Amino acid sequence: MVGWPMCGLASSSLCRDFLAALCLSRGGPGEIIRSTDPIDFIPRPAPVAHVREAYGLVITGESMVPEYKPGETALINPLLPVMGGEVHVFYSDLQGEARATIKHLRRATATEWLVTQHNPPKGKPKDFSLSRKEWHTAHRVFGKHARL
Repeated sequence: MVGWPMCGLASSSLCRDFLAALCLSRGGPGEIIRSTDPIDFIPRPAPVAHVREAYGLVITGESMVPEYKPGETALINPLLPVMGGEVHVFYSDLQGEARATIKHLRRATATEWLVTQHNPPKGKPKDFSLSRKEWHTAHRVFGKHARL
């Protein structure tokens, strides 16, 4: 599994005061490929002041508009429990790359994540499921950083 982003500079003020915003590129419809290399650092919000594992993902697609728009940064705390009724970033590994998709989790079963997207790509449903075997990890989104 591709490692989750951590600052790696725990004693520096950069890591204490800012979150890494990670570089993304398009994967498939509604999917992104996440790099472990930050493209920017954004001010660390109070809810994750002491959560070293927290990070941001710059939104590139439109499947979650109007809640999350391209260019905005989803703020993620991977230590929060998975909860229905909340937005999560779901991860899958494909040939050593972390693939991700951001969706609203309706509920989870033992085998599936039942998710919703606000603005599905043409021909795709608004509600669908992700296999938990393939999409093995869910990180909860707790807010967003507006684009400038």
